[in-house]
Amino acid sequence: MRNIIFCLVIIHPIFCFSQNLANGFYQVDETYEGRLVRELDDTSDFYVVPQPILVLDDFKNIQARPSEFGGTHNLIFELKDIGSEKFKNFTQKESPTQMALLMDSKLISKAIIQMPIPNGTFILSGLDFKKARATRNKLLQQMGKSPLFAKGNFTIYSNRAIYDGKEIYNTKTDYNTFMEREAMPGSQCDAYYSSYYNPLSLVGDFYSYEWGYSAESACGSPGNMLGVKTTNDETGTAVSLLQIVEEEVVVAALKKDSWVTQQAVSFKIDLENVESFSGMLDFFKAHFGVTITPSSFCILGYEKGMVKIRLVGVEYVGYSHHRHLQLGFEVPVKEKAKPIFSDNTFFYLGKFKNGLYQY
Repeated sequence: MRNIIFCLVIIHPIFCFSQNLANGFYQVDETYEGRLVRELDDTSDFYVVPQPILVLDDFKNIQARPSEFGGTHNLIFELKDIGSEKFKNFTQKESPTQMALLMDSKLISKAIIQMPIPNGTFILSGLDFKKARATRNKLLQQMGKSPLFAKGNFTIYSNRAIYDGKEIYNTKTDYNTFMEREAMPGSQCDAYYSSYYNPLSLVGDFYSYEWGYSAESACGSPGNMLGVKTTNDETGTAVSLLQIVEEEVVVAALKKDSWVTQQAVSFKIDLENVESFSGMLDFFKAHFGVTITPSSFCILGYEKGMVKIRLVGVEYVGYSHHRHLQLGFEVPVKEKAKPIFSDNTFFYLGKFKNGLYQY
């Protein structure tokens, strides 16, 4: 297999002013009509064509290896068949040209393609060791090949979580299930589905994660849904907040919440008669249109018998779209639940990127 090595690549940290660009390779737009990106160190500007040349789904594997020249390192990209065909067609039409690798809307490096690349492997050269390894690991994590977290039988990737060989969730499974149900082959309508999962907290066997999806059935209307769920990673069953906190403590904390009390005063709602956790959840649904379940919580921290809880509801905002509604409080842990926090705490909210507030 023939490896095509790009000409000198110099790494520049930059700010990218365009948002929502998928991670991958983009063509540098020399007509200055694409998306603006500015280099932080020398303040010079350049533009990229917003349509990516290659995205992470096009890659089979990424390796970081020492270069034969000058102590630098290479990133070796191995493409899937579809990615190889896309890249071959692009380089046949556009070379010579410049290409930029963007990750999290930031420039990782730029390169010059001098000639068409005929096969599924190419090399990005000229990186220092730390940058090459960090870039490779981040890309593999986002490709779902390198775990975000692994301990014992439990492994969390960016797109799936697995306990003892059984899936807790998987974005690819979600996609296939939706398309089998909603796609209409042969029609003029396309179905669309994209889902995500973010780890929030893991205490003992209690795993909390954020989930969400955007979807459009064939010939249907677009919409989204999202939420938070805590499960027992060993059994796969939902975990109620009442398994770690006494019911009367949770109810009292919710009644004291500033947002809840403000809404109760504004709408002249009497909370005194609400005495159970399920009653509070019914109250949120009936008066505010917010859906909260006993398991839609995560943990921010624990110290001296006190646990910081984030209770997360789903609020409808119109046009089949939803958003999080978050309530936070610090309360005593049940005595029988204290050993879980003392011996088996693995991570709290904020360890991994997610869509919740981090306060």
